[in-house]
Amino acid sequence: MRKWIPSDSRSFTILLGALAIILVMFIVIYPDQIFKSSLHGLTIWWTFVFPGLLPFLILSEIMIGLGLVHALGTLLEPVMKLVFRLPGASGWALAMGLTAGFPAGADVTGQLRREGVLNASEAQRLLAVSHLCSPVIMIAVVGVGFLQSPEAGFMIAVVHYLSALAMGITLRWTDSSGRTSVPSGSSTETAGRNHGWLRRTAGSLRSAHRKDGRTFGKLLGDSVTSAAQKLLGIGGYIILFSVLHRILVLALGPIVSAEPVNTLLSAFLEPHLGMYGMSRLSFPLLMTVAVIGAILGWSGLSLHAQARSLAGNNGIRYSRFILARLLHGAYAFILTVLLWKPLTATFGVVGTFAMTDTLVSPPNAAGSLLSDAGAFWTQGLKIWPLLAKLYVFVAGIFVLLICISLINRAYRKKTG
Repeated sequence: MRKWIPSDSRSFTILLGALAIILVMFIVIYPDQIFKSSLHGLTIWWTFVFPGLLPFLILSEIMIGLGLVHALGTLLEPVMKLVFRLPGASGWALAMGLTAGFPAGADVTGQLRREGVLNASEAQRLLAVSHLCSPVIMIAVVGVGFLQSPEAGFMIAVVHYLSALAMGITLRWTDSSGRTSVPSGSSTETAGRNHGWLRRTAGSLRSAHRKDGRTFGKLLGDSVTSAAQKLLGIGGYIILFSVLHRILVLALGPIVSAEPVNTLLSAFLEPHLGMYGMSRLSFPLLMTVAVIGAILGWSGLSLHAQARSLAGNNGIRYSRFILARLLHGAYAFILTVLLWKPLTATFGVVGTFAMTDTLVSPPNAAGSLLSDAGAFWTQGLKIWPLLAKLYVFVAGIFVLLICISLINRAYRKKTG
């Protein structure tokens, strides 16, 4: 007996049609509630997400056009081969996830799968590993905007990347499939044998910039346009899933209307809504940061849909992606609790938080959206040094992994 309804079957089409009719009925019956929920999503997007992400999305587009992200992908080749058991070309997807954030890694994963660089199992693991949150979202939007503390966002970002690494290693050892997709004479592997690692990095930067071919003025204009389009798409998802959340609350009633169930439901659907709602609850700081880390690891059904659409089917199973997201969220929660004191002591986070015992006041108290927006801009200058510190931390992890990879390669050559 089949457990899932095929997406191309008549039953699945009828099910989607019935769900669409139910949604329309709720919109007609509760127009005021639907309007308030869409306005809530729009306010979060316009107040925090849009101003926090726009300049950094523009910078990310410029970095891609100049070839810097491609060069970073080449630098990550040893890590991809040793740690994640993936071909070196997949470093580009991880680099996109580290810079642009999700779902950029899914786009590159789908492209590599269509080109035959990855088999289905490798594409599955790469999609899970490269599905990362942008450091700007974690520091600027979550830290400064939601929690009124960029240092809190820095802590969340550190744990997010560490838990992603733990999740990737777990998937690497639980997947027994071998390397079958790229023939021994492929261009990627041949280039790796014929040229040095650092020389290939410089070559990938030059070739990517030459292939792009745009002048800096043209690149800047296209970057602004592309960043604005991406932000409009993000805003559309936030508003849509804010409406879906309200419909579920209206349909299920008291079961999900009480906190913190209401916030967890919004986090299950859309991460921005869930993290914002979590920052409004009067929980201890450690618990709040740990839950927000878990929300980012899960990333919400809205981002799942985006990742699935960009990666395509191509043998990639959604059930494995769900497992990876659950692992990422669980690792993030556990690592936040375990590493709270050592990380805060190492990076000097304790004592610089805007709040000590609890975070932001409940929604009906004095901490309104306008005051949150003011805090966003007054603390915005702290973003840049924390971003630099975060990238140094991530670079240190990858340098350590690369050194282990090179030592392992030298040992294998010596032992024959």
